[in-house]
Amino acid sequence: MASALYLENFLENIENLPTELQRNFTLMRSLDQRAQDLLKEIDVNSADYKAKVKDLSKEERKERLTKIQETFQKAREYSDDKVQIAMQMYEMVSQFLVLSQ
Repeated sequence: MASALYLENFLENIENLPTELQRNFTLMRSLDQRAQDLLKEIDVNSADYKAKVKDLSKEERKERLTKIQETFQKAREYSDDKVQIAMQMYEMVSQFLVLSQ
């Protein structure tokens, strides 16, 4: 009786694992693309800033640098989110392996 319950729980856990992993990989891919897009934006804005820095007022320099910093922070948040998802996936697989033994 206990082994049947164990098997039932195991099958329930394994049933959702591939779907959940695929969903998380898709989410990570999306976050990575967003981060890469922001890094490209940072490159463009940084190059533009360097090219025009002598012609910009103090206020314009500050605004542009702030925008670059904010964009970098958003890219970092996306990267941090990817790490969190990877850790969740690791935990899922670890739990699955423990249950399968």
